[in-house]
Parts: sequence; structure tokens; C-alpha cells
Amino acid sequence: LHLIQLIESNPCLWDRRHTFYRSTFRQNEAWEEIAAEVGQTAEFCQKKWRSLASSYRSVKSNLLKSMAPGSSSSSVAKPTWFAFEAMSFLQGTYEAVSPIDTDTTPEQKYRPTPSPPPPPVCQTTPPRTRAQNQKRRWNETNPPYSEVLKTLSEMQALSDKVAEVLSVPETEGTTFGMMAAKKLDSWSPVRRKKLILRFEKQLVAEEELRLLENHGIRLD
Repeated sequence: LHLIQLIESNPCLWDRRHTFYRSTFRQNEAWEEIAAEVGQTAEFCQKKWRSLASSYRSVKSNLLKSMAPGSSSSSVAKPTWFAFEAMSFLQGTYEAVSPIDTDTTPEQKYRPTPSPPPPPVCQTTPPRTRAQNQKRRWNETNPPYSEVLKTLSEMQALSDKVAEVLSVPETEGTTFGMMAAKKLDSWSPVRRKKLILRFEKQLVAEEELRLLENHGIRLD
């Protein structure tokens, strides 16, 4: 009965007309205060209250059935449940709503219902603007004929240049150079460097001899 008295003194837990009836924070705070008063946990107090409220609803329902029109006074059930009088403060709220929802948590009970999304706004495009957009898209996907010819001409010029480079006949020197390059790549870096330096010196000596024989120029 002490638990019932404490809950009665906190109408935010059972009175729908109370300012903080829909405040989850205030209800949790009230349960914590009640739990500290009775020396139990808040979960225990809530479970106990749900059991008491369920019993009260059952007794109240039987009482109302026995008071149906046409029933004699002797047939009216007299509540014998020990907490019926103590919980009579729920009399005004019994018809409207149960004192506590046993199937939902406070968070589920007081969660705001999401508002439906706004209907889509139909936006119509003026015929003139729509035609301009279609023309712009056509121009983007279909370039002018002059630009097509210019692109083809540039591609042809590039193709001719590549063909010209590839059509240069190989000389004895280019053939030897490619063969020598492949051979050098297969050697170690040190040996390759020595042979390149030796070859460069031989080329310089041959060039000095050519200048002396053809032009009489000595590079000493």
C-alpha cells in the first residue's frame, strides 16, 4: 500500500491531464524517487505497479458488469481485493485509458508520430524553355559538321605522320645500333659502361681523322 500511496502522489505516472504525463524524463525521475523511498529498484516498482494496475482493472471490470441495468442490488459484486480502495484514485481515468500501458515502454508510448512527407510538387517547364533545352542537348551530342571534318582532318594528319616515321628504311647503322643496344642491355652495368666509353673514344678519333682528311683541320 505504501507503493500505491507514493504513485498516487505522482500523478504524472497515471493522470493523462497532468502537465508531465507525456514527459519520459519526469516519469523516470518519479520512478527513481519512489524506488529510493521503498528501498527497491525502479524496475521492480514499475513491474509491481503493472501487476497492481492489471488487478485493479480486472476487479473494476467485474464490478461494472455486475452493475449493469436490470441487475438487483444483491447481485452487485462487492470488491474484496485488498488494494481496491487504495487505488480508487484511478476511478476518473479508468474509463478513458488504462493507468499504465503494459505492452509498451515509455519511450514507445510517447514517441512522436512522424509526419507524412509532403506531396511532390509538380513543376512544369514552359514550352519555349523545353525546346531550348532539347536544342542544347542535341548540339551537345551532335557537333556541327565543320567540327567533324576538322577532327577527321587532324586524325588523318596524325596517321600520315606515323606512317612516315614507320616507313623510313633501315640503314646498316640503325641495324647495327639496335643489335649493339640489345647486346649491351644483357651485360652488367660496369662492363656496359666501359664498352660505351671505349666506343665513344673511337668515334671521336674517327671524327678527328675525317676532319683532317676532308678539311685539313687538326683538333690537337
